[in-house]
Amino acid sequence: MATIKQYALDMMVVVPCWYMGAPENLWDTAYSKSDLDKVLNEYASSGASRQQVDALRKVFDQTFKPQWVQDIREAARKCHRANISAKIGELDGPARPLSLRPPFHSP
Repeated sequence: MATIKQYALDMMVVVPCWYMGAPENLWDTAYSKSDLDKVLNEYASSGASRQQVDALRKVFDQTFKPQWVQDIREAARKCHRANISAKIGELDGPARPLSLRPPFHSP
């Protein structure tokens, strides 16, 4: 549960930056719900119960509340200050996909 919650919190920072830097056709393919769906489908395939999968999805849905801004300059400042573009390129820090975070990915 903690991993999903942290991922949702991280995505509140990463997703707006991703939208500013990625081509529109990729917006819904890499982070947030698409990554969550992929991981939870794999989790279910590995034997997780429907209740376990639903509980994780509920934690994400209750936590992921991105703050969309009216002023793109402020969003750009936040992305720049947090160095999110570099983190996205490295798949590191808050931009690490859920599928690469323990316990969903083991080294």
